[in-house]
Amino acid sequence: MTGPSPSLDTQPFDVVIVGGRVAGCAMAIRLARSGLSVALVERDPVPSETLSTHLIQDVSLFAELGVLGEVMACGAPPLREVSIHLEDADLSAATADRPWLCLRRISLDAVLHRAARDAGAEVFAQTAVVDALWSGGRVNGVVAQRPDGTRVALSARIVVGADGRNSTVARLVGAERYDVRPNERTAFWGYFAGIPMPNVFHLARRGRDMILVAPCDDGMTLVAGQPPLDDHRDWRDPSVLVSVASQLIGPLRGTIDESKLVGGMRSVRRMDGFFRPGAGPGWALVGDAGHFKDIVVGQGICDALRQARGLSRCLTKESLRDPARLDPALNSWWRERDADARPMSWLAQDLGRVQTTVLDHELLRVLAGSTRHRRHLQDVLARHRRPAHVVGRAVQSQALARAALRASRADLRDAVSGALGRERDRLSVGRRATFDT
Repeated sequence: MTGPSPSLDTQPFDVVIVGGRVAGCAMAIRLARSGLSVALVERDPVPSETLSTHLIQDVSLFAELGVLGEVMACGAPPLREVSIHLEDADLSAATADRPWLCLRRISLDAVLHRAARDAGAEVFAQTAVVDALWSGGRVNGVVAQRPDGTRVALSARIVVGADGRNSTVARLVGAERYDVRPNERTAFWGYFAGIPMPNVFHLARRGRDMILVAPCDDGMTLVAGQPPLDDHRDWRDPSVLVSVASQLIGPLRGTIDESKLVGGMRSVRRMDGFFRPGAGPGWALVGDAGHFKDIVVGQGICDALRQARGLSRCLTKESLRDPARLDPALNSWWRERDADARPMSWLAQDLGRVQTTVLDHELLRVLAGSTRHRRHLQDVLARHRRPAHVVGRAVQSQALARAALRASRADLRDAVSGALGRERDRLSVGRRATFDT
């Protein structure tokens, strides 16, 4: 479309945000408080469930939004210890000074939705975007369909897609995926009531199996499994998840069998990692709409909050009136997003690989042997350090020396060849992070 149909009701805004979950609500809160007029369009009922690990490694991001009190009032216990066991390596560490949270999305999204309304955003609930509006080669709004089937044109100086992996905005503007990294695992999860769990986050990988467990709000415990895509077991049967989790997570043994699964099993099959362009003329993508990584590192919520903070800084009254100022700012944000996200995306891919090598195992043992390394790994997962600060050249050299003493020449050769191949792949950037202005 080049413009709204004369028969459509048109409502003008400074910014239209498509997607009313974490990324979209965080954008709406920040922009509305800065004095911009904001439309927040959400297709699904809020609150409702969505794919999420529920992990929040940096609660200060909610303090920045002014909603930390409401988030903590949801009742998720602070997780003051992170227990990570990968094969025979114990990478656990305390997080007492910066506790994590595991909060169900039906609780978190409701808090953020209320905050967006209170900030002054106009919320279009259960409303689907069906088309984009264009003028002079730039997006300048969307056509949205209300719950009763009627349509409205929402004009704006910029449209922000915060509408998840299968982003409608990305499709409408032609934002193709790049740096696609096939995921080797699927995910099955459920909420269990009646498990007397300590306030600890658990992640365990042994052989081909991977389990994540954390107590969350309303007395529930999240139990999630990430089996390989070719796993023959029927993980839709809760007994499979319960059996594997009991084997890998010590505190579940003898307790999860007496618990109650609430609401049935949830699952998702394909979770390939990818990037999309962060911005274009009159549009931008934030959260999972622009970048998605393996869920093993549980970064989705904090990524969305961090990206919303960065993108919001580009959208001022002055920049929105002048594309010559706005477009360079959007290009800069896109480059910063990719530079920030790539190292964690690679780490997630490594942790999620099904086939591991002797070099992988020795690297984990080097990290496990140092309290400092273990603590720094928690900082990496909380995004206070970059992965290279932990898995740098010195650690890699130690792991290689240990592997050379323990492995056969064939196994060592295969391990080094695979590691070098992944490194070459990572140094090959799939797309230049900029658009023509």
